[in-house]
Amino acid sequence: MNKLLMLIAALAVAGAGYWFYLQNQADPLPDDIASGNGRIEAIQVDISSLIPGRVAGIAVTEGDLVEPGQVVATINADALQAQLAQAEAQVASARSQVAAAEAMIAQAEAVLALAEEEEDRATTLQDRGTISQQTLDARTTDVRV
Repeated sequence: MNKLLMLIAALAVAGAGYWFYLQNQADPLPDDIASGNGRIEAIQVDISSLIPGRVAGIAVTEGDLVEPGQVVATINADALQAQLAQAEAQVASARSQVAAAEAMIAQAEAVLALAEEEEDRATTLQDRGTISQQTLDARTTDVRV
């Protein structure tokens, strides 16, 4: 019985020594990788861009933790910049067309003012009998036109 107790005690000491040996041994895995038994669940997140285009650069690598709103990739904006330049050119063209239309309005108002003055003069001269009714009618038509 004494031998049996000695054997059990030796096995207990050997088991405890082996356990301490395993606890003090260096972990072969890097610090950011854990090992163990169990179940791991991951959530896959699909990301997308608001606009289509070619990727110009990626700011993160696979496995990095990202925060909401963080830039993970940039898109080549050459096509968008070309569209912006085209839109700005169209705006400039529209503004020049507005300026031309305003100039035409000012010209038409000046022509109308001149025609009204000539009609007034023609009416005065018609009352004096200096010009014909036909000339007065022509001046009145100029105002209407």
